[in-house]
Amino acid sequence: KTVILSQSYSGTTSNYTITDQSASPTVNITAKPITISGITATTKAYDGTSSVTLSKPTVSSLGFVARDNITITTTGAFDVVDVGTQTVTLTQSYGGTTSNYTITDQSTKPSAVISAKAITISGITATGKTYDGTNSVTLSKPTVSSLGFITRDNIIIETTGTFDVVDVGTQSVTLAQSYSGTTSNYTITDQATKPTAAISAKAITVF
Repeated sequence: KTVILSQSYSGTTSNYTITDQSASPTVNITAKPITISGITATTKAYDGTSSVTLSKPTVSSLGFVARDNITITTTGAFDVVDVGTQTVTLTQSYGGTTSNYTITDQSTKPSAVISAKAITISGITATGKTYDGTNSVTLSKPTVSSLGFITRDNIIIETTGTFDVVDVGTQSVTLAQSYSGTTSNYTITDQATKPTAAISAKAITVF
């Protein structure tokens, strides 16, 4: 780059005839090296996707000069989408007058916790029946998806029930609930409320 000189003098300059330097000197301005750092990932509840929210440093805090209007676009994706402390792969790009810099991407992968998704089972109901002297009961159950489970986990809900009292009347039902599939991605709370159903009198005709 060419340097434009501005020359002035002080002291007893009347004793001299001073001629300014006419040739403009040149100097090499090298690109400023900047290494990106400080990108972190935010914890989230399990949702079955690799999406992640990033916290990013400001352009000025990294050492970029305001006149260059540098923009940093950084996205990320969890390497593993299951519950646990997982690493994040970053994709980094830059806009503005980037020719004034040698930019090194952040090399360290941030990590963040994917916490278990909380699901409370509800909506299990019992169907009325005619008295048969047994505690057997037919249950109506909600779908896995309606409860908030993610398809990729192949969750299966096994729920059985028995009438607490087998005689005619509106009777409560004790539930036995179990789960299979990738249950480690969830904290599952069983349905706490006992469903009820009517056991109706059995009709008998005497001949």
